[in-house]
Amino acid sequence: MRALVLCAGYGTRLGKRTADTPKPFLSIEGKPLLEYIVCYLRQYNIKEISINLHYLYESIVDYFGDGNRWGVRITYSYEKKLMGTAGGAKKLERFLSEDDDFLVVYGDVITDQNLKDLVGAHRDSRAFATILCHRNANSTSLISVNDKQRVVEYIERPSESERQLHKSDLANSGIYVLSSEIFRHIPEGVFYDFGSDVFPKIVGSEYVHSYELNGYRCAVDNEARYRQVISDIQNGKLSVDTTHDSE
Repeated sequence: MRALVLCAGYGTRLGKRTADTPKPFLSIEGKPLLEYIVCYLRQYNIKEISINLHYLYESIVDYFGDGNRWGVRITYSYEKKLMGTAGGAKKLERFLSEDDDFLVVYGDVITDQNLKDLVGAHRDSRAFATILCHRNANSTSLISVNDKQRVVEYIERPSESERQLHKSDLANSGIYVLSSEIFRHIPEGVFYDFGSDVFPKIVGSEYVHSYELNGYRCAVDNEARYRQVISDIQNGKLSVDTTHDSE
């Protein structure tokens, strides 16, 4: 299975920390945030990794190179203008479609979720797409499922009335297993987003499966979470081997 790590955003909610550093390159216990993601994928034998880039991308390319030091192969997709999460994937359609199903990981998500179980659930359910979900009633996404964990409603940035109507605390965790057929629903060459544009439109026609998080996960998208993930790693709450061949 191949993976796309989404790293093209600006990370503005981290203020001065990302003024001259791309968010995926923020130092966490002496290693870039992105290194935890690369090593996490390697841990599950996902060694063909593509990373989309835009803002201050040079430091990422210079540090990771072709990925050989971590036992993976990394390719890069530079976006002159931002394409969105789905638009960035569409640009890599040929690469990501090589093994039919592929993985998408947001470049600010540190996790030790068991990927073997997640991918197994996706394939066992024969889903078109599987979204890793967590419980957060105040998240920027709202996901409603039926008793078979099929997603029946996906709302990005729900209003208070929508929250009251659906009464679900399931939220998007920023990790997906997707069939390459998903590209039929993504136009080429335009900004397009999984949360805003793809998932809300396909839940009525395609089988979108929900798999609930049962490992560690933190989206490092603001100062509080940045400090939290450092504390969690120091306290042994994350199980990811970040060593490489020069250590």
